[in-house]
Amino acid sequence: MKKVLLLFTILLFLAGCWDERLLKDANLINMETLDETTDGKIETTVSVPKAKAGQAETQDIIVNTESAIGDTVRNSINNLDKKMAGNLDASKNEVLLLGEELVKEEIFSVLDVFYRDPRSALNAKVAITEGSAKDFINLKIEGQPLISRYFSELIKSAESNTLVPELNLQLLCSLIFDEGQDFALPYLRLSEDEKSAEIVGLIMFHEEQQRGMLTSEEGMMFLLLSDQKGDIDQITENVGSGSGSNRKDYVTIDIKKATRKLDIQTEGEKGIQVNLTLDLEVNVVEYPEDKLHEKSTIENLNQKLSEILTKRAEETVAKMQESNSDLLGIGRRLIAYHPKEWIKLDWKTEYPKIAMKTKVNVKVESHGIIN
Repeated sequence: MKKVLLLFTILLFLAGCWDERLLKDANLINMETLDETTDGKIETTVSVPKAKAGQAETQDIIVNTESAIGDTVRNSINNLDKKMAGNLDASKNEVLLLGEELVKEEIFSVLDVFYRDPRSALNAKVAITEGSAKDFINLKIEGQPLISRYFSELIKSAESNTLVPELNLQLLCSLIFDEGQDFALPYLRLSEDEKSAEIVGLIMFHEEQQRGMLTSEEGMMFLLLSDQKGDIDQITENVGSGSGSNRKDYVTIDIKKATRKLDIQTEGEKGIQVNLTLDLEVNVVEYPEDKLHEKSTIENLNQKLSEILTKRAEETVAKMQESNSDLLGIGRRLIAYHPKEWIKLDWKTEYPKIAMKTKVNVKVESHGIIN
């Protein structure tokens, strides 16, 4: 009996469900875009799926897209909340797209609200769009009722194919404030018929500012040089001596293993020197010229591919230095392993001038099941 009385006494002090948030009262945002208006305000657009009455299947979902403008991101969201029945809830958001004009000068000011809200979906993917991000959320993709899923799968596929780094809102936050390493975000562009979107490269950042763009080929090279190889890495190159009009001049390789070696020298009269070596073990998946059973053909491919990819690595590193975007985290390594030298540096002015030597070595390991 005493135990029963004790139990009822404890129940009196329990808080109950004072903070419950019923799903039926919420508008679950699954995609959000932010743009800058012509008068400097912020326009927020959200995609909110709702199931038809009595239905639960994906094809029976109605997607509502709504926009609102405000002085800040939070102000625009509050204005958006006034226009929609129910409360907006971003805890299930999958994708956040940012119009390039909005984040040209700074990016954290528009992300601040997401980091302060404990209900934010910090695993949401982030990307930059060419033109207005609102145009992307209004795409109608055949066979895909949820636009958020289309963009989420598009970005995840690019991560798997070593085209963009694996980033989300949470990981991005630490990079924004990291004085020794910069970051890059996927750059999206609408197709010519405006019926789909594609990832055309990476936007480089330095101290919150956009600093230039890497093409898809350069983006893959950056990821390989930074030891961020994905699951699939296929490259097609012209290894012929002609202009490239002959399909037999091309080879497609699948990178099976990538070994990156990064050495930083801080001693000597030349100052900081970085030696970057990338060893690639590859499989040939397409080569119409054939003759891959001959040792001389393999040796020739190794040499030409090494030359082509070394040149690309040099161009990629040069573009990063010209943009003053330390995507490889050279500064982070100096902080960790050479703290005395780091204290003396003005990294913003020193990074573009450091000597960086890159070398890519390609070795064909296999060439399919023929020959």
